[in-house]
Amino acid sequence: MAVLIEPLELATLRRGSPIPFRKLEINVIWNAVGSFTLEMPATDRTWALIRLDGSGNLLPIGIVVDWNGITSFSLRAEGWAYKRSLNPETGRITEALILTGSDLLSLLANRIAFPDPTKTWAQQPTTARVYTGAAETVIKQIVAANLVTPGDPARKIPVLDVAPDQQRGQQVSYKVVPIRPAAGPAVGDTPTIGASLMDMVRAVALQSRIGVRLALEGTRLRFDTYLPRDRSQRAVFSAALGNLADADLAVADPTLTNALMQTASPAYFEQAGQGSNDSWTRVEQVIDQTSTDTDAAAAAREALAKGAGTVKLAVRAVDLPRLRFGADVDGVTGYQLGDIVTVDIREDVTYTDLVSRVQLVADATGAAYRETVTPEIGADQTADDNTITAQLAVRLRAVEQRLRATAP
Repeated sequence: MAVLIEPLELATLRRGSPIPFRKLEINVIWNAVGSFTLEMPATDRTWALIRLDGSGNLLPIGIVVDWNGITSFSLRAEGWAYKRSLNPETGRITEALILTGSDLLSLLANRIAFPDPTKTWAQQPTTARVYTGAAETVIKQIVAANLVTPGDPARKIPVLDVAPDQQRGQQVSYKVVPIRPAAGPAVGDTPTIGASLMDMVRAVALQSRIGVRLALEGTRLRFDTYLPRDRSQRAVFSAALGNLADADLAVADPTLTNALMQTASPAYFEQAGQGSNDSWTRVEQVIDQTSTDTDAAAAAREALAKGAGTVKLAVRAVDLPRLRFGADVDGVTGYQLGDIVTVDIREDVTYTDLVSRVQLVADATGAAYRETVTPEIGADQTADDNTITAQLAVRLRAVEQRLRATAP
C-alpha cells in the first residue's frame, strides 16, 4: 500500500482522482483541531484545485488521505501558497503549490452552542440551557441541535449525521449561559455562550474522559464519540522490543489536589483529588461559588482535572511486524489517537497513558521517500489545559517484558 491523496468536493463529499504530492504532514490531536500541510508539484492537475472567489479568497477544498490502507484522514484546506525556486548549480526550476488547513473537527471549533438552537441568534433567550446525562448523550445532543437540526438553516451542515447515542461515559452536566445584562442580578453562572462546540467537548471530557471524531462514510460525514481503548498490555514501546527510537519525558506535579469550595449553601465543602493525602504534594485552592448557581460538585471535579499532575511523553516509534499505528489487521496490533498505551522508560519504570497527538509525515523531497509516525503520549502541552492525569509507576517488569516479547 501507499499514501493516497484525493480531492474531496465538500458540497457532495465525492472524491476526485488521486493527486501527486511532494510532502505531506498531518498532526492529529485528542479533542482538538488537527492541522496539515500538503506540498504538491505545480502542474495543470494541481493548479485546477486552486479555485478563488471574486475577492481572491480560496474556495473550500476537501482532501482525503488514505495512509497505507490502515487509517484515513478527512481534511479541509484553508490557505494556499505558490513557491518557485531556481537551483543555481543545475539551472533547474522547481514549482510547488502548498495547501494548509485543518481536519474536519474545525467545524466544531467554528460554531458555538446556542442557548436555544431551534431559534435564530436574534431570537435567543436570556435564560440558560442545561444539558445532563451520560457524556456521550450530552455531547451528541448539543452537536445535533446546533449543526444538524438548528433553527437557522444557515448553520446546518447538510452532509452531517450524528451516530446513535449509546449513553457512554459518566453522568455529566453542561450549561449554555448567556451574557448577563448589566442591569441583571448579581448572582448567576459565568457566561459560556462564547465557548465553541469544541470547547464544550473538552469541558464534558473533564468530567468524563471521552473523545470525538468526524469520519467520512461514503458521501456522508458521521460524528461520533468514543471511549479510550486500553491497549496498555498490547501496545508497548521499549528499547528492548526495538520499537522505541527516541523518548522525551516531562513530568509535573499537580497544581491542585484539594478543591475548597465556598458556596451559598452549604457554605463550605471540600473535594479531594489525586495526591491529596500526601503532605508534600497537597495543594489547596479556594474556589468561590457564592455568586453562581453552577453545580459546585461539577465545578470542583473540573478544577481538580485541570490541576492534576501531568506527564508529556513524546516518542518516535518504529513499526514492528505486529505493532504499528493504524487499525488492527491480520494479527497486527494497531494503536490510534485516544488509545491508552505503555512506554517502558527503563527496565523498572513504566509509563501508561493516552495517545494525545500523532504526527505523520510522508516525504518525497529527499533522495529516498520516507514515512514517519511520531506519537505523543500524555498531556498536550500546547492545549489550554493539561487534563491527562499522570500514571507513572515504578515496578519490576522483567517477567512481563519477556512474556510480551514472546507473545503472538
